[in-house]
Amino acid sequence: MERNKSFLVLFFKKERAFFPFLLFGAVLLHGAAACATDLSVCIDKASASAARDEKLAEAVAAREGVKLAVAHFDGANDDDGVSNKAFKKLLTTQCQLVMGYPVDISDASAPPELLETKAYDQTGFVLVVPKGSSARTLADFPQGTQVAVTFETAPNLYFLSHPNVKPDVHENDTDTLKAVVDGQVKAAMVWQPTVQSYLAGTPAAGLSFYPLAEPHSRWNVVALYAAPNAAAAARFDTAVAALKSGAAVPAPRANGFDPAMVRKQSASGFDARDVLMAGVGSAGTEPPPALYTTAQATAGAAHYAALCSVCHGAQMQGVVGPALKGPNFASVKAGFAVGDIFTIVANNMPASDPGSLAPDVYVKVMAYLLQQNGYPAGQTPLTYAMAAASNVPLVYRQP
Repeated sequence: MERNKSFLVLFFKKERAFFPFLLFGAVLLHGAAACATDLSVCIDKASASAARDEKLAEAVAAREGVKLAVAHFDGANDDDGVSNKAFKKLLTTQCQLVMGYPVDISDASAPPELLETKAYDQTGFVLVVPKGSSARTLADFPQGTQVAVTFETAPNLYFLSHPNVKPDVHENDTDTLKAVVDGQVKAAMVWQPTVQSYLAGTPAAGLSFYPLAEPHSRWNVVALYAAPNAAAAARFDTAVAALKSGAAVPAPRANGFDPAMVRKQSASGFDARDVLMAGVGSAGTEPPPALYTTAQATAGAAHYAALCSVCHGAQMQGVVGPALKGPNFASVKAGFAVGDIFTIVANNMPASDPGSLAPDVYVKVMAYLLQQNGYPAGQTPLTYAMAAASNVPLVYRQP
């Protein structure tokens, strides 16, 4: 199956309801196909923001004086991934726009061969705390505080720069939030629309949430379109701008993201000051460092075959889990370091029992991963502490 975007999209999930790496489900078209001058949109019916997206589409259609056709699809059935082919099929047979597509502000790119409208909303990962808590950021917690986080989501990385907090990993966002509600932990980090959906259905939960100012925590929400629908996309952008100026768009998200807080994009699509390591923009042009030994990579290959290949493929090509090598997995634009990836591996893998392997096994698997992504072996063995602390950019280099 084709994959969309960079490593972040392949490896992290924001919400099971709609994210570019969820498997495309059944498509149910409501109403007849719209004519060229009407507006047709596709919306994931399982997304926490589906109602808001549909309300905005209705407002745009009303302003333009055109008929609205909405095709609902279900993106909550599988973790494998929406293929580029599935997106293209939606946009050539079902609708002009796929609404609700989240784009990392530090890695702004649509799936290959598709385009995106201007951002019509902003969202991201938030810190969730019990009402009455004085904590607003991860830095506000005392040493040793456990913070709940969902398996394989971007906030797993934030513990690297906040050693005062420790991860409490859960399989899904509901369990992550319940850990706070039940008093098991002092806070959680969850995708904002999911938190709002949870609170709408559980108003007595007694939670507050605040935007996180961390790498890959801020996201724009756009609509995807194919080149033949550029005119419809332009009309959509114009209508949204007019609605915003007239305050006729759906009400802003509660505790939503202040546009002034969102980091500015540079010409290259991300602000280098906000990535996790210095010098990532030039990674791939300098000789890669030797971080592990050949013996470690050889042992790691055996561990990988026994423990990881069933999900990630014998050649790291991706199966149920994402690919673990190549330019999409380890890209300059994604801006990840060796320590970031190692932290995810050590805390979230294997999926059946996260964090259960011996520390040395994780180190050897990481050595094999580095080898497969073109990093040379050296004379100094990689250690757990070295891997976790490494700021070396992880960028694929043809082995």
